[in-house]
Amino acid sequence: MRIIVITLFPEFVEQAVRFGVLGRAIERGVLTEQQTSEMSRQEILHLVFLPGFSTRPRASDISGRGVGMDVVKTNVQRLGGVVEVESELDKGTTFTITLPITLAIIGALVFTIRGRTLSLPLAAVQEVVKLDPGALRTVEGREVLDLRGTTLPLCRLSELFFPRAEPQDGEAEHVIVLLVGNRRLGVLVDRLLGQQDIVIKPLGHSLSAVRGIAGATDLGDQKLVLVIDPAALLDELLTVHGARLSAGGQA
Repeated sequence: MRIIVITLFPEFVEQAVRFGVLGRAIERGVLTEQQTSEMSRQEILHLVFLPGFSTRPRASDISGRGVGMDVVKTNVQRLGGVVEVESELDKGTTFTITLPITLAIIGALVFTIRGRTLSLPLAAVQEVVKLDPGALRTVEGREVLDLRGTTLPLCRLSELFFPRAEPQDGEAEHVIVLLVGNRRLGVLVDRLLGQQDIVIKPLGHSLSAVRGIAGATDLGDQKLVLVIDPAALLDELLTVHGARLSAGGQA
């Protein structure tokens, strides 16, 4: 299911994006001026979803506290969806909310990293390619892959989830290309185990706040496998918060 909501804000144009949003981000200490110079326009637009972020100088009785957009995004992600925002000069702003058709049984791609088995929803997988080490390079401290003339930001899940685990022979043999909204990310994995229909089960209240994990599933062999949340993973790696991680960036 895809829901598109179009809201026209005459003041939400290029200058408002560059100076209003960025100015408030610097003023509130969310970003430094150096960080803002390296951000893409899409990354700037996504600042409006940060908790407590608002461009209004003072809060009123009904707005200005930076709660609304954060709450919308949080609840959409709980349903396995994603919120995207686009803004065009003199035309307006489009917010797109994409939700899965079913929240019960989904197709998943199962794989291993450093001997651990994980899975990803197939709905977020654009393609899978064999890793060509010669196509890897580093741009502004971020690892990327040259893929058919495009630059794809990369994430090494082994370093993200299991940094202390011993490396395995033949690590990072495949790249899973994720597409969520209009954002792409390449995920490096060791071995592909195939596709399977799964039922995602919640992790429980104590682990519900863990970023990047949508839940867990039983593959039928009494093996509990974590299911990665693609939207949360891209948010961590392709926004300003991803600066603390080892890979990420906007294609």
